[in-house]
Amino acid sequence: GQRLPRRSMRDGVIANHTDGTIILMNKVGELLTGWSQGEVLGKSMGEVFHLLNGKTGEPMEDPIGKVVATGEVVGLNQLALLRSRDEMERIIAHNAAPIHDKDGRIIGVVLDFRDMTEQNRIEAELLKANKLESIGRLAGGMAHDFNNIRTAIIGNLSLAKMSAHSHDTVLALIS
Repeated sequence: GQRLPRRSMRDGVIANHTDGTIILMNKVGELLTGWSQGEVLGKSMGEVFHLLNGKTGEPMEDPIGKVVATGEVVGLNQLALLRSRDEMERIIAHNAAPIHDKDGRIIGVVLDFRDMTEQNRIEAELLKANKLESIGRLAGGMAHDFNNIRTAIIGNLSLAKMSAHSHDTVLALIS
């Protein structure tokens, strides 16, 4: 996929009217959705922004409608996937917030979203490495314990072998 310039904003931003029609989308939003701003102006959010539940793959509730209905900021509370125009799926973090006019009425909603795919992959790799390290420590500890037992057995067998001429000494070593 395309990479973002180092100094650019990392979040996609889409602004909507309260009816869900798109009025603005930034460059990061274009990259993450696969749509250009010119193509999406006036389209409904549902045509452009496809959120799926990361566990079930089912479509998620439209965050725009929820913000308009509640007047509250809606944030991500579960793993979400964004399916782009070219069917690519990315793990995202997102939130949607109301836009108010000077009288406090909601006149729109701004959606902010960030690609978390690489961060999630790195976290999964670190978790796997930590698990492997723990298993390695456990195996090392078990090997050390077995080595101690083996040393004791070999030592006692050596003493028994040296004392083989005296039946009483051997019995005393193994009792």
